[in-house]
Amino acid sequence: MEHYLFSLTLDNEAPTISGMPSNINANTDSGLATTAVSWTAPTASDNSGGAVTLTSTHNPGDTFSIGTTTVTYTATDPNGNEATASFTVTVTGKIRSRCNVSASEVKIYQIDQPVIQFTLYDYYRHNRVIIMEHYLFSLTFR
Repeated sequence: MEHYLFSLTLDNEAPTISGMPSNINANTDSGLATTAVSWTAPTASDNSGGAVTLTSTHNPGDTFSIGTTTVTYTATDPNGNEATASFTVTVTGKIRSRCNVSASEVKIYQIDQPVIQFTLYDYYRHNRVIIMEHYLFSLTFR
């Protein structure tokens, strides 16, 4: 009778992601709703020595809208073990709408001299919140 001895090593250890960027803050150029953001991509390794697949929800140089976006990297080793790591990209800026004055917003007053008074409403987005600013103007003709 023959006996065989063998050893089986199970890999249940997740890969390691190294060099994850810190959270990133960026600003848009005036009047734009997006900006391109770059960073150094992390790397991944595994104790098995096999090739590790590294995927991400976003890539360096991608365009981000105003607000906060989570960027997640996932590393998968040849045995299907996974590791994930994330950081955030926060983009701030102001997007202004066009101001239009309609006839219903114009009031003409006859005091001693003609005065035209009108109100402008200006809307813009800041950190995913719509902000309304109110401006009151008076024009006097002499």
